[in-house]
Amino acid sequence: MDAATIQTFIATNLNLLAGAAFKVVAAIILWFIGRKLIDFSISITSSTLKKQRIDTTLISYLTSSLSVLLNIILVVAWILWC
Repeated sequence: MDAATIQTFIATNLNLLAGAAFKVVAAIILWFIGRKLIDFSISITSSTLKKQRIDTTLISYLTSSLSVLLNIILVVAWILWC
């Protein structure tokens, strides 16, 4: 192997590694932002339902269902993006 071949090999692999590292960091950021938005929407939904004097069991059921639905959407978005 000559020096030009080695340099091309390193440059190619460095670009691939940088692209993969960017995707991993972006996926982690997407996950944390998505989780914060889910928590925020759950708290808003819960507080709104409590102000309307809805039964606490129903509030718990609705917020849990919303949380599951939003988490599924987040996971699907995360998988499709990666």
